[in-house]
Amino acid sequence: GNSKVGEQILTHSFTGPILQVDISSKVIQLMTDRYAKYLEDERSIKRMDFIVDDARGLTALSPESIGGGVFDKGLIDALHCSGDVMSMDDSG
Repeated sequence: GNSKVGEQILTHSFTGPILQVDISSKVIQLMTDRYAKYLEDERSIKRMDFIVDDARGLTALSPESIGGGVFDKGLIDALHCSGDVMSMDDSG
């Protein structure tokens, strides 16, 4: 997506690389332009990259290419918005 989470992670001491995925090539182009400064730093190390893919399948990635884990912002957003549902389950 077009959130600022990737940049926020990098500005809080994580060195990367961060791979951002979206199903929309237009969003990926927007993000590539917006975060060009993270694509290569002064040491020519890529800190952020973008790919067009469907997060339900991630066919552009091989399982061994995921080194540190996966953070799904959309899932976090959905869980955050469902706080009332979670508390109803707990009383149940």
